[in-house]
Amino acid sequence: MDSERLFFKKISDADEDQMIEMMSSSEIMRFIERSDPSLHTAKKRFEKILSTNSQFTNYGFYVALHKLTNKVIGYIKFVPINESDIELGYAFLPANWGKGYATEVTKIMIDHIKRLRSFKFITAFVNPQNTASVKVLEKCGFKEKAILDDQSFKTISYQIQL
Repeated sequence: MDSERLFFKKISDADEDQMIEMMSSSEIMRFIERSDPSLHTAKKRFEKILSTNSQFTNYGFYVALHKLTNKVIGYIKFVPINESDIELGYAFLPANWGKGYATEVTKIMIDHIKRLRSFKFITAFVNPQNTASVKVLEKCGFKEKAILDDQSFKTISYQIQL
């Protein structure tokens, strides 16, 4: 699986340092979760990623690497929610924001998930303050489905039917 500028590799133990660095960055994580992006939290999150990846052959968490430089620019997630719905997520290093990677990844993931023929829906959860991601999802055909508000962190779910 790859796109015009990127290729993807399932996250493994070898990616620990890069992933911990990304997941402990307050700049990156401010839109993703309400939790503290501490080193301890990042390590727990990485363990969960490895556990998820061990459960699935065709799904999970992947690093996104640039084809020309082989450098990690971010990561993507596509994990089943249930038998008809799969979650899509992504995060990029700040140096790669605003370069169209989120749109490129979202489009390639929609195509990839369609080819799997296992799901009826793709759902993405986004912090409404992350207006760039909201625009990407809407541009790629996702529609707002629900607002999830637990008083400490607001999230909007977007969904596309396949």
